Amino acid sequence: MSGRGLKAILREFLIKWFLWLGVWSSMGLSFGYQSYVHASKVGSPVGLMKHLMWGLEDWYLWGAFSLPIIELARRLPIERENWRKAVGIHLLVSLAAAPVYQVLRSAICGMEHLTIRQPLPYLLVYWMILAIWHAWHWHRELYEKEVREADMERRMVEAQLMALQMQLNPHFLFNTLNAISSLMRRDVEAADKMMVKLSELLREALDHSKAQESSLETELDFLQRYVDIEKMRFGDRLEYEADVPDEVRKARVPSLILQPLVENAIRHGVEPNARSGRIRLSVERQNGSLCLQVRDNGNGIKERGNGRQGIGITNTRSRLQGLYGNRHRFDIRNHPEGGTEVAFEIPYHTRDMLPKGTVDQLS
Repeated sequence: MSGRGLKAILREFLIKWFLWLGVWSSMGLSFGYQSYVHASKVGSPVGLMKHLMWGLEDWYLWGAFSLPIIELARRLPIERENWRKAVGIHLLVSLAAAPVYQVLRSAICGMEHLTIRQPLPYLLVYWMILAIWHAWHWHRELYEKEVREADMERRMVEAQLMALQMQLNPHFLFNTLNAISSLMRRDVEAADKMMVKLSELLREALDHSKAQESSLETELDFLQRYVDIEKMRFGDRLEYEADVPDEVRKARVPSLILQPLVENAIRHGVEPNARSGRIRLSVERQNGSLCLQVRDNGNGIKERGNGRQGIGITNTRSRLQGLYGNRHRFDIRNHPEGGTEVAFEIPYHTRDMLPKGTVDQLS
């Protein structure tokens, strides 16, 4: 066993011990003080400290009794399937606990404390301990069930996100290979250079294929490689501009989130037109959110119908919903100055802001 593991066990033991001591001390002091107040009203000469000591002795003994009671409850919990049997056994044990308690109390404090009392107070304490343990037990079971269900839901979401992300790879590969095939008829050397850049791009994509998030800087580098390939295809017809402040480059964004949006803008905003096409990416931080926009200078959405709702847009919507739920915003709209703008907003966070245990799942 490692030193760290031993320290954790020792710390947990000490926490439980001090909690146990605190609970039973509070009970003893509370009942001891109530006993003193009651005795004072009838003129008893016994002082406060004596009553407090008696209270602590009583409840520390019940604290010791609670250990076998809890062990029995753990072995025989009162549940729907066996409640008759469990209640009957606990009732017999609680009745037997009364004289045992009195004998032990007298052995500890002297025979003058051996008094035969009604078993009702002892029964109440026994069943109080039993009820508290069952309440804790049922609460823990409910919590563990919720954790299991949340973990299962998280795994399902991760599987769906992975399937969506893997869907992008063949989609992107098909489109790029089609571009290389077209270029091959006009410029073999340029097509060869494009193939080299494509291999580098795919290698980088595969390196991050299992990561749901990566840094914005990584995504920008990947996007630039893709744009370089497309510039070889379109030449001077394609202009690309990225307005990204340095202070947001370490922000976490979904892996491969920008490339399909820029590809979509090129396909619908640049390719159908003879004039030069401009693609502009802008990123900014607004309070606790990261806002990203991809804009083209094409013909807008109305003239293209539902062309924008292809794999890239549908995939992006689904991934953002799976990763951030209602903490994200996604819009596709015509820009007032012409063309189309795709914008989304996600919670701003960096690698340092991630909870422990999540970094290993990210690039």
